[in-house]
Amino acid sequence: MNVVRSFSLFSLIILSATTALAQRPLPEIERELATLASDILLNDSLTIKIKQNKLFARLLISTLERADSYHYPWDSLQTVSVLTAEDDAFRIFTWHIVDRNYNQYRGEQYHYYFGLIQRKITKANGETDYVVIPLIENAPLVPGVENMQLDNKHWLGALYYPLRNHNKTIPAYTTKTRSMTTRGDSMYVLGQGWVTGEAKAKTRKTTYYLLLGWNGGDNLVNYKMAEALYFDEDDPTKVIFGAGIFYFDAYNPRMRALFRYQENSPFSLNMGMVKSGGGLGKKSEEMIIYDHMGVPNFKEGEPVSIYQAGPDGAYDGFWFDKKQAGFRWFQNVELADNITSDMAKEISENQEEIVRAKLAQLRYWAELMDDQALVSKIEKLESKDKLTAKSVKLIRQSENDLVERLEQKSKAEQERLKNAGINPKQ
Repeated sequence: MNVVRSFSLFSLIILSATTALAQRPLPEIERELATLASDILLNDSLTIKIKQNKLFARLLISTLERADSYHYPWDSLQTVSVLTAEDDAFRIFTWHIVDRNYNQYRGEQYHYYFGLIQRKITKANGETDYVVIPLIENAPLVPGVENMQLDNKHWLGALYYPLRNHNKTIPAYTTKTRSMTTRGDSMYVLGQGWVTGEAKAKTRKTTYYLLLGWNGGDNLVNYKMAEALYFDEDDPTKVIFGAGIFYFDAYNPRMRALFRYQENSPFSLNMGMVKSGGGLGKKSEEMIIYDHMGVPNFKEGEPVSIYQAGPDGAYDGFWFDKKQAGFRWFQNVELADNITSDMAKEISENQEEIVRAKLAQLRYWAELMDDQALVSKIEKLESKDKLTAKSVKLIRQSENDLVERLEQKSKAEQERLKNAGINPKQ
């Protein structure tokens, strides 16, 4: 799949985008983009998806370079995530293509992620430029990616989703770090120890923006992540993803917090309020909260697979500690009453989209087996506005059975051809 993964072909799309687009009304452009975006996600043909994605990217890039587009809401782009920094410094657009035929026999899906950052930059003369920065996905989810610092040309790939109670805005956290410049003989500096010569302390401020994202992985495993975004101090068009501010312990911060979970598990990662105590102060505090994954009826010493794990009713989280200039990890946090039920029931829009994709694959297999009863059941579920637990249950009950029946059918056909003197492998 490296040919399609070279969707850094996305860079070619960007280079060929026309910046001198006629000033068409934004609502008119939005209607065209919405049609293209729908095809990108829902069309059955990967070829058509790629073609429509090129058109979508070119049109969106050209439009976002217009000053009047910066605060335009883009509400009808239902399959594209649009989030705005709370200080209005930038906006980030993310979307994806799902290749449902990547391994059709096993129902595996392959995901390709695309992103743009729209940033306004005030120049020395007071004029404002609106720049569009592409995000090029070519950093796979390899072991150790939690500790990799990436940039807009080497992006991990994710759909960034809204944070609860933040109204599609991205929270900003400003930290201060002190560096020393020295000259001449050694001297002792409070808080720094012995340094060489004249020491000059320099305080540097960095603003980190918190993103929560989802990566569809494959048909078995999904990922969610909390990561920081910030801009290069010397190059305003360079975006850095990952900062050593996520502390699972006191000494070894990670660049991002990455969570791997079973595809059909309703794993939740979002912002929420926790009750006071546990080192968090006297008042309720906002934290990044996520489901603690457990295994039912677990016995000490038994091997544990991610496919056995699911939310066990407990929650862990990260709280931003200004003194530590990062997010400190807390285990078994107690949620405030007003969000407990929401957290327990939350299934993200991305998760529903994956379940719909699996239902479509299941229907395809059922049609191959001429199982009209199962086809009718699936179509009934697909017609609902919101998927329920019945959809997941049907997938779990029917998927392995259908695969086994297809294998038996394939073996029977091969045997029939062999008996007829035909070797299908020749």
